Amino acid sequence: MQSYKKIDLIFDKSDKIYDFHFPGNPVVPGALIIGKCKEIIEKEENCRISKAEKFRFGVFVKPDKCLLKWVCEGKKIKIILEQFDKKAVSGVFYAK
Repeated sequence: MQSYKKIDLIFDKSDKIYDFHFPGNPVVPGALIIGKCKEIIEKEENCRISKAEKFRFGVFVKPDKCLLKWVCEGKKIKIILEQFDKKAVSGVFYAK
């Protein structure tokens, strides 16, 4: 079994998107979470992601520090995003 690679990820609290999503209770949009995770993994693994699936959102992600963890199984890349020591998001990317 391979061990997970890890990298800190920060969603900037001062981003204007949180003026609308949601005022007084900012939450990181799911599309932004998936896009940022994809961007980081493509850079770190020197690959191109062709597909994302099975993404589950367990808790709301606040604009703050998160821990992105992933493991590669061939072209399949399993990810977990944790915040405040809780699993917030999980899913699978596929590399081309």
